[in-house]
Amino acid sequence: MARRSETAFRVSLFCLLAAASLAGCARSEHWVDQALLHDGRTIDVERTVIFNFGSGDLSQALRRWPNQYALEATDPRTGVRVHWLGELHVHPVLLDFVGGSAYLVVNSNRIHLHPAVYGCPDLPYAYLKYDEQAKRWLPIDRAQAPAVLSRANLSYQYPGFAVEQGDRWQSKEEIDAGNQAAERTTSGFFNATLPTGVQSWTYRLKTRYSNTRYHGDCRPALPAPVDALTGGPGLPALQQAAAEILETQQFQPARVLSSEEWGGLARNPGNAERCQALLQPAGGDDPRLETYRAFVKNPARITRSIRPTICADDVLWVLDYASDPASTVLIKANAFGDVLYRVSFARPPGADRYSGNILTPTFRAEGGYLYFEWWNASASGREWQVRSFYKMRIAEPGA
Repeated sequence: MARRSETAFRVSLFCLLAAASLAGCARSEHWVDQALLHDGRTIDVERTVIFNFGSGDLSQALRRWPNQYALEATDPRTGVRVHWLGELHVHPVLLDFVGGSAYLVVNSNRIHLHPAVYGCPDLPYAYLKYDEQAKRWLPIDRAQAPAVLSRANLSYQYPGFAVEQGDRWQSKEEIDAGNQAAERTTSGFFNATLPTGVQSWTYRLKTRYSNTRYHGDCRPALPAPVDALTGGPGLPALQQAAAEILETQQFQPARVLSSEEWGGLARNPGNAERCQALLQPAGGDDPRLETYRAFVKNPARITRSIRPTICADDVLWVLDYASDPASTVLIKANAFGDVLYRVSFARPPGADRYSGNILTPTFRAEGGYLYFEWWNASASGREWQVRSFYKMRIAEPGA
């Protein structure tokens, strides 16, 4: 085909690309897309991809990847020449000319970080309109874009195999076939038929994407999760309890335990299984909840999973060491996540928020009291230094 030998590109575009390259000599490849316009005509869109070093581990960082695109084309009605040079990982997917104006649609999860360039859409698709007077692309809302901008007409990905075989011209049929393949490889993040809203976007992880905010994200901030055991309305007042020390033992010098020995003391047989019957992961499609667990019998109530938890058949206790450096808070809740009481007691001598804790296998509720052993211990490498332990009890509220 004669068109496949047409590989001449404008010098101005190459100069622009060279200036954009960090090293000034980044590898680039070029091809032509036969873009199908909304009115059935086709135009040649000159495409360029720049290969940049990756990020992350050395296998990525020492290799150049085709991840930055540029294009240039001519309006078939007016003869106006437009060009565009994108940032890394921003894919141009549609170029068209409607009513004497050029429109471009790009796809990337990075567009939410640059509202001055892309606006602030809810989906990772930005609509741009070329301002002939300012000679630059300006963002517009999806609702303001012509309705005929409905299907991608540019190669979503660099057609590397074809280019390496000397084929530098992509027909409209090849573009459409490649874009359908890109839909599959991106799990629907890219749609050849441009989505008009979240409902029509076929991305497999779209709920998770909508619940994710990046640093500098222009989209409205999402509310922080509310821990049912420590926040929100209706919590019972925090009570103060006097801790009785029933027995104590000091170690001078510190008693040294291996990590295996300490693990044997601290392991609470059956506790994990009992907790799994009461609590389940709350994350799902919401990354804000990845460190939370939901009550099995009332999933709307959640609690942070990083705090030690002691579980019985139908109740649980959460141990809060962080709220107060001098005290420990015990929170008891039922299987529905209703807080039954919150009680605070002073830590024994020598304890602080960074060392010392309740040895959970020793915790029990009996005869109106909560009994437990407090061990002042800290880790040093693969060893534990035990300075003292206390057998203690406090009166259980409401017992």
